[in-house]
Amino acid sequence: MITRNPFLITRLYLIYKYVFKFSLQEVKSFRWKLRLFLFNVGCCLAAVYFFTRHNKFCETGVYTLFALCEYLVVFSNMAFHMTAFWDFGSKEVIVATPPEDKRY
Repeated sequence: MITRNPFLITRLYLIYKYVFKFSLQEVKSFRWKLRLFLFNVGCCLAAVYFFTRHNKFCETGVYTLFALCEYLVVFSNMAFHMTAFWDFGSKEVIVATPPEDKRY
């Protein structure tokens, strides 16, 4: 569950280091990335709390809250990566092989 957070932290650090060289759209992307990262970490911590509470006391409905936090972690992670639209919105990606590598 927390395995993706080192990538998120590294990406935020690199963006923050060079944030003053970016356009307004990329600054917007950075701010959303930061918000989603903090939300993701908060949901991870809440999931851990609800899971331990469920295992320790076996209360009704606590596992449901754990599952909700898990889904929020997944959705915030997907939203974090969807902000790449702002990073690469005006760029084109072309995947091709050089003509000399083609065999007919």
